[in-house]
Amino acid sequence: MWGFSSRHSTLCSSNRCLKCSPTRRSSRPIAARVEDILRASVRDHPLIPDKQILDVRFHEFMDDEVTTVKRVNAFAEQPLTENTLQAVETFVPAHPRGKLDRIAYSLEDFGLDRSERRARPARLPGIFRCS
Repeated sequence: MWGFSSRHSTLCSSNRCLKCSPTRRSSRPIAARVEDILRASVRDHPLIPDKQILDVRFHEFMDDEVTTVKRVNAFAEQPLTENTLQAVETFVPAHPRGKLDRIAYSLEDFGLDRSERRARPARLPGIFRCS
C-alpha cells in the first residue's frame, strides 16, 4: 500500500538514515528506487481489477484510524472482532502523533530538489484517484 500524498515524507524518512550514516552515501539512489516503485505501480495499476483495489488516502487514515481499519477489514471481507476493534481503539489514543516528538526535515536536507521531485510523478494523482 502506497501513501501517495506522503511520498515526499516517505522519501525523507528513507533518506534520514543516510544523513546520519557514517558513510553518508548520496540520497539519489533511494530517490530513484522510490520513483521506480511508483512508476511500476502506475504501470501495473490497470492490471488489477477495481474490485480488488481500495484507495486509502494517508490524511484520511491519520484523521480517523479506527474508521479506516473498519473500511479495510470490510473491503477484505475479514471479520473485525470486538477484541481486535477494542485493541485498535485502545492503541490509537495511547499513541497519538507527536507523542515522542516530531522530526523536521526537508528534501533539501538530503540534496534533493523539491520542485524536481514533485514534477516527476505528476501522473500519479489521476491514476490513484488522489488530488
